[in-house]
Amino acid sequence: MLDERSSSDEMVNIQIEESLMRESLMSIDSANFHEDIATVAFFCIVLGLVIFAGIIGPQQNEITYYNYSIPNDTSFFDIPYKISGINKYNKNIEMYFMIKKRYGVQESLFQLSYRFQIHCLKGTETQLDIHRDPTEALFSIPSNSSESNHTFLFSDRFINYDLANVMIRFDKVPNSIESIVIGVSIGTPEHMFFQIYFRFVFIGLLLFFLVLLLFRLRKLDIKLWHLEQKLTIPLIILVMLYNNPVSIFQIIFPSLVLNIYDIVMTSLFKSYYSFFVLALFDSLRYKNRKTDKCFFLPKAVFTIMMFVVYSLASIMEEISSLPLNGSKANNQIYSNLQTFVYIVYLVWVVISIFVSGYKVDITEKYKFYMYLSCGIVALIFTYGTKILHKWFNFFDHSSLGFVMQYASENVFSLLMAYFHWPYEVFQDQIYTEENSDHATSPNEFLRDENQ
Repeated sequence: MLDERSSSDEMVNIQIEESLMRESLMSIDSANFHEDIATVAFFCIVLGLVIFAGIIGPQQNEITYYNYSIPNDTSFFDIPYKISGINKYNKNIEMYFMIKKRYGVQESLFQLSYRFQIHCLKGTETQLDIHRDPTEALFSIPSNSSESNHTFLFSDRFINYDLANVMIRFDKVPNSIESIVIGVSIGTPEHMFFQIYFRFVFIGLLLFFLVLLLFRLRKLDIKLWHLEQKLTIPLIILVMLYNNPVSIFQIIFPSLVLNIYDIVMTSLFKSYYSFFVLALFDSLRYKNRKTDKCFFLPKAVFTIMMFVVYSLASIMEEISSLPLNGSKANNQIYSNLQTFVYIVYLVWVVISIFVSGYKVDITEKYKFYMYLSCGIVALIFTYGTKILHKWFNFFDHSSLGFVMQYASENVFSLLMAYFHWPYEVFQDQIYTEENSDHATSPNEFLRDENQ
């Protein structure tokens, strides 16, 4: 019995010792209330500065509209158009048209036929030649408007020419149509360089944090790392890939392969980012206890499914936008599947947050509130600016759309690296006989004073 009791005590000591070795590993565990408030405030300031940079940054696209009046009693109408002064630094080009009805016309549906030809040249060499057969189209104009929605004509993300000659013919034009408006959207070189600077600034910061984090943890056995630290390191690596270090090659050597690589890396990061948030909140109710067998498996399976769906949807959209396809395909199945997966994920996250908030013990409650407050701040900044940008057309010609795509994920990832920083590693507290004549081992520290 005495031996059994001794063995049991040793087992308890080992567990307590391991708990002590892990208890103060992270900055978020060691920081006080004022330090955490300062951290969240700094997080808000950085997000605000990044958003401000997007607002004052160069506009993404230069959009030009040309209005062509249609004479009365005409059966067809030709529109010649020339796009000049473009190059690979413009990165993308898109062309569309709208129809405008005459004043006083009560009709809401208009039918006409159109066809077009696009001949793209670099110097005198032909780079792209597109001919489209006549297309019958039905246009709807709301009663409270005088013009229809945009009708897509042509887009290209791999510009290797400097001149595009366009000829559009409209047949069977009804007299109730007053004019046709041609819209051309061309990416600006200034925004392209702004993207590169933005991406590489964050890549540099993330790489700096990653190297220091691994250097700090190098003496500690991986099995003693906190779960949050094990999750954060892949997050930092993936967000760097998400920032696309090869983006400069996409400009110098534009190709579909590099664009698909970017899509795959983006989908991989988005999926893991979702997994990270889900695992982060769900793990709080375990504290330092070992997670059960069902903790990772369902999350991993769902994350893989997200990655496959996101990748397929984006790749199909990319392929359908190629100029030789002639029209943007309606990949409704992939779009609906992507929406369904995202809704399921949101429901899962909300349930996980509520369950964790209810079950988390007092020692982890503070950490839970810090994660939740930072997540709410990121959501407010992200969706608040999206509402201003898309619904109210504020800063419509700025770089805000691009910045918000990357800012919240990058800044949040840096914040997680800071929160999960190894504030105090146990090995650093052990004094060996070389440094002190009164060295105390962990077992002596845990020994009962009455023994």
